[in-house]
Amino acid sequence: MTAHPILETERLNLRVPEMGDYAVYEAILLADAVGHLGGPFTPEDTWDEFCMMRGRWALRGTGQFAVCLKDGPLIGFCGVDKERGDPADELGFFLLPAWHKQGYGYEAALAARAFAHESLGIHQLISCVSNDNVASVALVRKLGAVADPSLYSADMGDVTIFRHPAPEAV
Repeated sequence: MTAHPILETERLNLRVPEMGDYAVYEAILLADAVGHLGGPFTPEDTWDEFCMMRGRWALRGTGQFAVCLKDGPLIGFCGVDKERGDPADELGFFLLPAWHKQGYGYEAALAARAFAHESLGIHQLISCVSNDNVASVALVRKLGAVADPSLYSADMGDVTIFRHPAPEAV
């Protein structure tokens, strides 16, 4: 069995999610009334999504990491995943609201992107962001991603797809 990766940053540890992380995952998804994460979700939906997220680690060796403060609580999730229908591997992130606007999303996204480039050999990354999610649009732009209309299809809804810089450009 392959050991699961653990990423460390200055303030964070990113690890593969565990069963005990479900309550935080559920809280984040149930709060998604405006649909930034694909919601609104029911409790049954959150369980299905959590199991699929965890299963992708077993099937693909990648997925969302649990984002924890060093020696502290779980604050959200961030990682690289490719769901059915995605035009490329997607860098995604979602944190509990109490941890927004403190640079944690940026720090976690940088680590997850570096992992995708360096350890997984994934060179094309995108982020699909709801157009009304101003904070996430700002974050992907801060990461150097640019809107790429060529990757959009109408069935994706009201989103913009951002292409992240290639590994040699970061």
